[in-house]
Amino acid sequence: IVKALLVTGKDVEPNREGVSNNYFYQCGTCKCYVGCHKNTNNKTEPLGAIPSELVRQARLRVYNGFCIVAKNLDCKTSAVYKKVAENMGKRITIANIRSVEEALEVLMALDFISKEK
Repeated sequence: IVKALLVTGKDVEPNREGVSNNYFYQCGTCKCYVGCHKNTNNKTEPLGAIPSELVRQARLRVYNGFCIVAKNLDCKTSAVYKKVAENMGKRITIANIRSVEEALEVLMALDFISKEK
C-alpha cells in the first residue's frame, strides 16, 4: 500500500500550464501520481490508482493506442472506448489500469478493433 500525499499540479507538473490548481495524489517515495476528478463536488477524489513507473509507461501506451485507433478509424476516442468495452466485456478507464498485463489486454483489444475496418 502506498501512502499518498495530496498535492497540487505545481508539485507534479511545475512547467505545465493549466494544471497548477488541480489536485493529485503522489507517492512520497517514487513520485508517481494520479490525478483527481476536477469537475465534481469532490475535487480530491482520485481518478484511479497511483501506478508504478512500469504501469505508468504502459498506461501512456494505452492512451496513445486509443488516439491512434481513433485517428485511423476517423472517429472520436469515446467511440473507441465503447468498442473496447464491448470487446473486453467491461468498461476501461486508463487511470484504473493496475498492471502491465492489464494494459496489454487493452492494447490487444485496440489492435483487434483497428483491424475490423
